[in-house]
Parts: sequence; structure tokens; C-alpha cells
Amino acid sequence: MDETQLRSLFSSLAELTSQGPLPVQAYSMLVTRLPPSAVAEQLHQRWLADYRFAPVAASILLHMHRSDARHLAVMSSVLALLLNDFKSSLEVRHCSRLMYRNSVRATFAMYQAYAQIDSYVAKSLVSPMFSSLMTLIDNDPDAADVEVAGLMMCDYGKTMYDLNSYQVDSIIVKIREMLISDEPFMNKEIRQILLHAVDLWSFGFSELHIPECLSYLPKPLKNHENHDRNHENHHAENGHVKEQSHEEDLKKLQKQLSRESTV
Repeated sequence: MDETQLRSLFSSLAELTSQGPLPVQAYSMLVTRLPPSAVAEQLHQRWLADYRFAPVAASILLHMHRSDARHLAVMSSVLALLLNDFKSSLEVRHCSRLMYRNSVRATFAMYQAYAQIDSYVAKSLVSPMFSSLMTLIDNDPDAADVEVAGLMMCDYGKTMYDLNSYQVDSIIVKIREMLISDEPFMNKEIRQILLHAVDLWSFGFSELHIPECLSYLPKPLKNHENHDRNHENHHAENGHVKEQSHEEDLKKLQKQLSRESTV
């Protein structure tokens, strides 16, 4: 398998996630014939371009680790790419807000994988998770930034609270401020997501502890992943985010980061 075939495979895996869990066998062809750095780079490019691929990439890493612990080179390369994106987060966000949001999603998904592979190594992603989430909610955010911040808090709030409850409290304060803000992009769907994040925080990030009178979630929130995808597709149709420019943005970003690394 060459890099072109690997890229095509990863694209297919991202599409298949909408149809249910992926078979472990789908990953078996990934662990041979290509250098670890090439596998890591293809994973990296895919999760930057498609938010659905972040959990797929995390599953691939876990499968590779469980099938053969000697795949440490791929783990190390992926971790280096994650940390480099965080180090260059200003440049990434300036180049493409969509890629930055996808990078944040990948950091959260990868933390879950690394926590099972090596808890000590996983600690290196804790600061990027908190810092990136605060950036999304409190650094000139747009609608998609705030939406993703709320979704990450809903999906990973318990993990974050166990890591650092004080920082989670600080993020919740920012979310509450956003809930009552008069930002023009704050629509009903985003407020529903943020309100659910606050409810989860209030009840120990346990859905079971939320009173029944508060547990009803409107359809947009229950299907937030589809809503998020439709949200970004809507912007693409209106020229705010152009899917066809992802590869150009990625190439431009890679050149910029490469120049900085040589300075």
C-alpha cells in the first residue's frame, strides 16, 4: 500500500463512521508497508480536514498498540504532530479556523487513546486540551468555535473535571457568560448545547443525576454530530468554509510551520 492508497482508505473510513462502528479488520492493512512517519502524517492530514476522523484515528492507534506494542514509532509521531499543532496553534487558527477546531477535536480523542496506551505520555495532552477549549470559547470566537467548545465539554467534561476541576469551573464561567451574551451568532441550537454542558457540570457530569425535568434534550442537541456536520456544510455552501480549499490550506500551513521549525 502506498501513501495515495492510504489516503483513500482513511477517507473511506471517515465516511463509514456514519454507518456504525468500524470493523477492527479495517485497520490491519495500516500497520505494515509504510514508514511510521507516513502513517502518522496521513492520519494528521485526515483529522485536520474531516472532524469525523478524529475518533477513527484514535481507534487506529489503540488497535495498533493492542495488536503489536512495537508500533511505538507511530504513537510517537502522532503525539509529536499533536503537540506541534498546539505549539503553533495561532498559525493554525489564522490559516484555517476549521482545521484548528478539528485539531482540538483530535486532541481530545487522542487523549482518550493515549490514556489507555500510556497514562504518563497522555499527560502531555492535558494542557493543550484546556488551553484549546478556552481559546475556542474566549478568543474572538465564531459560531462554530463556541459550538465545538460546548460539544467537547459535553463529551469530555467528566474526564476534564477529573484532571483539573478548577480549570473546568473557569471554562463553565465562560460558557455561562456566552449563554447570556448578545453575540449575533448565538442561536437556539448553540444555546442548547451550552446549557446542556452547564447542566452536566451542575450534576457531576452524570446524565443519570440530571432531573427528568431537565433531561429532555431537543433533537438538534441529541443529534449534535449531524448538526455540527450540517452546520459546517452550510457554511461551505455560503462561502465561509470551502471544502475544496482544505488541501490548499493544509499545504500552506505545512510550509509555514516547516519554515518556522528551521529558524
